[in-house]
Amino acid sequence: MSKLFVFALFIFLVVSCEKDKEEPIPEVPEEVIRTVANPTLYPRVEQLFPSNQQAVGSLPFLFSDTVQKRIVLTRESKVYLTFIAERAVYKNSVGWYSYKLGSEPKNVKDIEKHLLFPNVSAKGEGGELLQGDMLQLGDTTFAKNTVIGFFIILKGWQDGSINWGNSTHYTDQFLNEGAKQQHVLFKEKDSEDIVLGFEDTPFEIADKDFNDLIFKISDNKGNYKSISFDMKRLPAL
Repeated sequence: MSKLFVFALFIFLVVSCEKDKEEPIPEVPEEVIRTVANPTLYPRVEQLFPSNQQAVGSLPFLFSDTVQKRIVLTRESKVYLTFIAERAVYKNSVGWYSYKLGSEPKNVKDIEKHLLFPNVSAKGEGGELLQGDMLQLGDTTFAKNTVIGFFIILKGWQDGSINWGNSTHYTDQFLNEGAKQQHVLFKEKDSEDIVLGFEDTPFEIADKDFNDLIFKISDNKGNYKSISFDMKRLPAL
């Protein structure tokens, strides 16, 4: 076997190995839409959910079985998720899933997860996100009676890859460990923005202030009132 052939084989194997490596995931997706969030929204959220104050005690109705805790479409529509703020210590990841109303998943294996924000960390706080950064869920509309769920992967971001095996919390709390509620969902009464807040640490050891990750959910790319979601039992704060 000639030295030239051995050298050529070595180069081929090196190049093949490089191609087999997974490409790093962009920290901020290329599809992100830069928007200007309602300037009164986050100050209001800060007022409602101060750090280290248990929302379970101060806003107990958000954890009642009588209120709306999930997004259900009342007509065909696109859906968007907008980053508002984060107060998390960890570099968490957030994504979404969906299913038809009345066909709830029996367990986590029944859902198809889609990544949205790989690193939900603000610029200057361990990430590159800016308030108002928006992403569309998927690339088309969702049918009427579609349920949209969201999930957070605790410490999900790791330098260009996602730790899919890490502890994960879902907005369908029956999918969570111990069926614990790890999110809050409400409509801000002045802006009428639909707000999603997460507690990133497992419920038993969390501070339960539910302000670790704050998002706005909407059916449009502007600061217009969303009209495509079931909001009959959605709390207004």
